[in-house]
Amino acid sequence: MFGKKKAGSQPFVLQVLTTDYLLEGTVPGNTYLVVGTPISLSPAQIQCTTSAAIPAQTLAQFVVMGGGSVAFIPRGEIEQLEQYAVWKQYKNAMPGDYYVGPYVMRGRMMGLSMGLLEAEAPIFDVHITCQVPGSTWPGLYAPLAVVNTHWVAGYIPDLAGNG
Repeated sequence: MFGKKKAGSQPFVLQVLTTDYLLEGTVPGNTYLVVGTPISLSPAQIQCTTSAAIPAQTLAQFVVMGGGSVAFIPRGEIEQLEQYAVWKQYKNAMPGDYYVGPYVMRGRMMGLSMGLLEAEAPIFDVHITCQVPGSTWPGLYAPLAVVNTHWVAGYIPDLAGNG
């Protein structure tokens, strides 16, 4: 669904949020952020978002199985990613609080049609918090996350458009 980045694109840092973990590592410049596609992070850091009892780890490599991902969060100059041009084509802003797996994501979810989400949907200016009781994960902010909409249970619209 998303296009390739330009030949010779620089590797970039990618965070992948799953139902229990925040994974972070470097990916090749031509990595597609598509649900169901395995993504190799090298090196990788793994942090549990649902329990402080599970220690963080650093690994030489970790392959994320894309279907289990809740969101892909590219870091750095997102405007430089070729896929950014595709995400900007989503013109229907739906600001609100999105309940996505165990997380609440406050931001502007974008759709191609109002009220309808594709398999992957960009959410801009997103604040993510974990709703699991006892979680000590502080959450995160990102200019952009690409959400696996399989995990979206619903949302509370921000009728004032503050998203």
